[in-house]
Amino acid sequence: MKKLRSLIGLMVAAAMLVGASQAAQAQRLRDASGNVTGTVRSDGSICDRSGNSVARIDGSGNIRDRAGNTVGRITSSGDICNKSGNTVGKVDRDGTVRDRSGNSIGKVDSDGTIRNKSGNSVGRASGVKKEWAAVLFFFDFI
Repeated sequence: MKKLRSLIGLMVAAAMLVGASQAAQAQRLRDASGNVTGTVRSDGSICDRSGNSVARIDGSGNIRDRAGNTVGRITSSGDICNKSGNTVGKVDRDGTVRDRSGNSIGKVDSDGTIRNKSGNSVGRASGVKKEWAAVLFFFDFI
């Protein structure tokens, strides 16, 4: 029994290490056809398909352009604000993306599938925070 517990503990620790390693890797952004359109690095840097850094979302939710200028912000409640601080959209807990009037404009599924308001897949952002994916696919900050 002791050996079994030790083995289970070792397996859990290994799974945690693998998960942490995968989380530290850049996550690819894909269009509806599966083509890579860019990447999101673990530090929040957003790169185009050629690997050039085009924007960054920092730990405070600030959306910064290539030059480092703040162009928007994601709040802890899921509000997406422009550089003036006005709310331009929101991401609900279930991944529904809403415009400033509260109308559903799409959804980020738990597996990273990005859907338009008709429910059709328009891209994929696996391993990317749903708020970040919403900014990249539905709002014109970058």
